[in-house]
Amino acid sequence: MASLPNQLNGVSFEFASGTVNEITDEMLEGLAAMIKPDAAPGRMLTALYFSSVKRPPEAWPNRHSTGKAVDISRVNGKELSANYPGDATVTAIIDALQNVFEHFPKCCENYGPLFNWKEGQPDDPGDHSDHIHWSVDGGPHEKP
Repeated sequence: MASLPNQLNGVSFEFASGTVNEITDEMLEGLAAMIKPDAAPGRMLTALYFSSVKRPPEAWPNRHSTGKAVDISRVNGKELSANYPGDATVTAIIDALQNVFEHFPKCCENYGPLFNWKEGQPDDPGDHSDHIHWSVDGGPHEKP
């Protein structure tokens, strides 16, 4: 297990209260590959808020319980629920991050306000309009 740092590639991270910052090496590799200040052309990414990282398995058995998933609900201090798609910067950054993560070879789940894909196929995981959920372990895959 790796520890999710307080910043990566010059982008600072904040965490929900009680968050356990343990993720797999593959998840850290995926985050490092896509999270950059210039992730969206002409827009500056400065901060992300992780609303969920690792959770105890008894809390909700899923990829979070193994450190293979993260949820992000704020970009540059702005909540997705109130600023996507209304805020052009938030929208551009989220769209760019979801698109980049979808092409990460170990991407498994890529759910968010732009689209919901699992292992390269459209999926219906429920409402993810207020956060992005990324998990690793499924790739590599190709979109149809």
